[in-house]
Amino acid sequence: MSGIDTNLASKLKQAMSKPMSFAFVAKGSEGKLIVDRKKVSAKEIADARKEIGGGTIFKGRCVGEDGKLVFEVTKEPPGSLAAQLKKVIKTNAGLVLNVDFRVNASAESEEEEAEAAEEPSADQAPPPAPPVPSTGVAAAGGAKAIKRLNGLSAEIKTALAGPDGAQVRKLVGNLNDLLKKKDFDQVDKVLDELEALVRAGGS
Repeated sequence: MSGIDTNLASKLKQAMSKPMSFAFVAKGSEGKLIVDRKKVSAKEIADARKEIGGGTIFKGRCVGEDGKLVFEVTKEPPGSLAAQLKKVIKTNAGLVLNVDFRVNASAESEEEEAEAAEEPSADQAPPPAPPVPSTGVAAAGGAKAIKRLNGLSAEIKTALAGPDGAQVRKLVGNLNDLLKKKDFDQVDKVLDELEALVRAGGS
């Protein structure tokens, strides 16, 4: 990849002084790193995996410590991962950083969303929809959308294991974001697209 990702460089510099969330998709000797103040979303991870053609996901938090950037994960990473990440940071962000990995059980909650971006399997359900708003028109719109999404659950589950699995997962991720924003007009449009996709795949 050509060019320097100035946003990534800025976030890495911030991480040296305050904890940040990260997701690293490793493939071969390359990879894609995402750093942010909030949890990295499943959609961002899926997009990163699509960009580099798959890969293994490592997710947790990173923080500066004794002049190096420590990436905390819940499971013991491969021994070569630190060198690989250092190379990716230099290539993509133009920074030369000392990096290290540390296993930290408290990073478990940071890892939950990463599962949604793994390769879909036949028994994998779509990501859960966010809570329905509790009052007024928003509540009605949210309840209607979630009922419709739940009604497609079995077809979505089947489609995730098929050739359109990546697109199905992307649409479900978009729905979750739109439901959180209460953008129900757009939710209906995405639901229409999702419904057509999963039913076309099952026909």
